Amino acid sequence: KTPEHQGVIAEAKYQEVYKLKARIEQLHIEGGKTIGDKPCQMIGVYTLGNENKQLSFCALIAEEYAVKGKTLVINLQQNSRFETEVAYRGGFGLEEVLTAAKTGCDRKTRVYEAISSEEAWDYVYSVKNTECLAELTQDLCKKMVELLAESFEYEYIILNFGAVFRGIYDVMKSCDAFYFLTTRKETK
Repeated sequence: KTPEHQGVIAEAKYQEVYKLKARIEQLHIEGGKTIGDKPCQMIGVYTLGNENKQLSFCALIAEEYAVKGKTLVINLQQNSRFETEVAYRGGFGLEEVLTAAKTGCDRKTRVYEAISSEEAWDYVYSVKNTECLAELTQDLCKKMVELLAESFEYEYIILNFGAVFRGIYDVMKSCDAFYFLTTRKETK
């Protein structure tokens, strides 16, 4: 690239509008992980062997980040949830958010119904069918985070990793901060 061409991206002349729109959005997100004019940071939480403590550890981290800005937790851990079955508003959960991200359809109202609040932070209702977590991909996870950050102006999105999916390690690497829960013996 010559200096006068820096920042210029070439795309094929004849292609579908939705592909161009997706490419523009991708380039906009890649520049420092900003969504709109507001930065959105992705925080990861994971453990090997301490799964029973991971969700409460994630809640503790959410409390800490909520002091700094608007925070959302997405629970990707199988068979764990913040909510009770009775708490589901309209029966929507992470499945609805994934569907909205995958299709690109504007379903803000339905996505909103998949989100609940603690005192200082929000969370997406967990999946009812844990097989949905295995269908995640790096691209779908990225689209889901973008959708939630743009639609609801979250400054911090915490991903509570659990189920392994295609691209999980790339998503983990792309996190701005990462917390790995270990036992006391492992830290010595």
